[in-house]
Amino acid sequence: MSIKITMLLILIGLSNTAMAQTYAGAAGGISAVDASGYKIGFTQTVFVGLRYQDSGLELSVHNLGDFTATNGSGTVKAAGVSIAVMPYFPLNKTFELFGKVGGMAWNLNRPAGNLSFINSDGFSYLLGLGANVNIFRHFTMRLELQKYYQIGATSDGRAGSAISTITAGTVFVF
Repeated sequence: MSIKITMLLILIGLSNTAMAQTYAGAAGGISAVDASGYKIGFTQTVFVGLRYQDSGLELSVHNLGDFTATNGSGTVKAAGVSIAVMPYFPLNKTFELFGKVGGMAWNLNRPAGNLSFINSDGFSYLLGLGANVNIFRHFTMRLELQKYYQIGATSDGRAGSAISTITAGTVFVF
């Protein structure tokens, strides 16, 4: 069902490309597992999106970071691909706030150590808040806070943890 809804949103966005703004960008920052026992990681994201008036659809590829256990039991690499709808709230011509609600297909990989799993993947939801500052007509700076929920949860009942990120980035509007 969620795949059908996602495809419908993409088709709606593509049907309005003549009137919509297309954009692409990249961001980097810090990330943290919302559970004790892991060091802070560094995150990178690249994204593309369609925006029509005050709403948008964004597709992103994330490297959420390498999280090293503080007890020395190993490192976990987290990555994923997300799609999100975004309402925009312009405050003036140069500054706007936005929200983000969507889902993320994630993958955890343990390259070394003694953690209880080697690889894990799944689908979780995400929420985000941010601000855009329009520097030039085709160039925007972005500051964003996102939270990815239940990363690492499995069908056999193992609970996942949330990963929070704070990023700063640039957006190029076409």
